Amino acid sequence: MPDQPRKQLHRYDQPNQARFLTFSCHNRKPYLSTPGACDAFAASLSKARTTYNFKLLAWVAMPDHIHLILIPDLPHWPVSKVLWGLKRGSATRIKQTMLGATADPKGSRAQP
Repeated sequence: MPDQPRKQLHRYDQPNQARFLTFSCHNRKPYLSTPGACDAFAASLSKARTTYNFKLLAWVAMPDHIHLILIPDLPHWPVSKVLWGLKRGSATRIKQTMLGATADPKGSRAQP
């Protein structure tokens, strides 16, 4: 079967409208199955709320995905920017939690 072209995602951001968002962990792995990983995500979510100035109505962390209901600060911070920052920050924190305190905080890899 030939590769199908990816569908284009269309976002319709409207001021003061709540958005229900779901995103999964890389390869649907259960990275959020430990209390430490969930705490790391919660810390990242708290920081993202301050940085991107969105109203968080509800959220739940499942072992392999996240659900959020939020109201973004449009037009300053569209949903795409909020998700980019939240995913980047939480991935870094969760990775540090999984690797322990000896992990490089900048995420650099050791050279072979």
